[in-house]
Amino acid sequence: ERILREHPSAVCSEDLKRMLSEEAYKRGNVSKAKEYLQSINPDRLRPDLLGKYAELWKSLDLDKKRALLNNPVLFREFVGSVELSKEERLSVAERLSKRGYYADMIRLLDGYEKDKSACYYLGLSYLKTGQRERGEEILLSCPDDRAYVELARLYLNERDEGKLRDVLLMIKNDEVKNEVLFIAGRIFLYSGDYEKSKEYFSSMSDNYDKFFNLGLLSFIGRDYERALKQFMRAYYSAKSPVESSQASFWVYKTYQAMGREDTALRYLVLATKGEGFYSAEARKLLGERVAHRGVRRVLSEGDFPTQANVIKAIRDAGFYHYS
Repeated sequence: ERILREHPSAVCSEDLKRMLSEEAYKRGNVSKAKEYLQSINPDRLRPDLLGKYAELWKSLDLDKKRALLNNPVLFREFVGSVELSKEERLSVAERLSKRGYYADMIRLLDGYEKDKSACYYLGLSYLKTGQRERGEEILLSCPDDRAYVELARLYLNERDEGKLRDVLLMIKNDEVKNEVLFIAGRIFLYSGDYEKSKEYFSSMSDNYDKFFNLGLLSFIGRDYERALKQFMRAYYSAKSPVESSQASFWVYKTYQAMGREDTALRYLVLATKGEGFYSAEARKLLGERVAHRGVRRVLSEGDFPTQANVIKAIRDAGFYHYS
């Protein structure tokens, strides 16, 4: 108690409160146990203590609704046993969806099929729990843009391009349409259907992703002049240091494939000025020491899996030297 009193913001403060609550409960001081436990921010508890925290909350018969709203994942068993407003249901559903608790989301949102704010989560949950027809039915009538993206993924996985095109016709938002076209282009790129991939990327509005991926397809097809044009357009469309490095690196690769080593080297150096996987790779090729910080940045920004897939597509096309 002295540590908690003198250092209320200490890293271990939430763990101490849980320990003090448990000790008070064992001594029979229920009111003190409740006071300590209800003051805890569970997001700051050590992960291995969350289970004990939840058990103690239930043992003390504390408010179920408060528990569910504060930590839906930990207290998802309370879904259906407490009254929630629509806004509260949506808040809980959003957090459950991030952890993949789709069966609980169905229990939470049952009856909200026609609600424009809830239909996406409900339709997604039915799809993820294997109830395809019900999920498709809900998503098709859902005005949420995310529903179109989910339907596109479904039809792409089933290789049903007819239904995919129907979804594209339904989309009014250009950003959402670009997202669906990008997903389709990438899936066909990874599967080696380059003509189909080109068709979808070409249908996108002009932006970095369109130009870069069309550049990759031209590179795979050994049309280096066209690849160079697309990679340069990608470079000038880049909106982040990661994209700048990626485009610069592939301009380097293209010039190198054309036998123009001096020009290629300039773009390899340029690639080091940005961030992410290709910046680190460029520094490595130039003989620079790659700091661990750069590797952590790649992983934290989430660009490594995407770049790994790009490299895999290049290798699958037979261009091992360029990947």
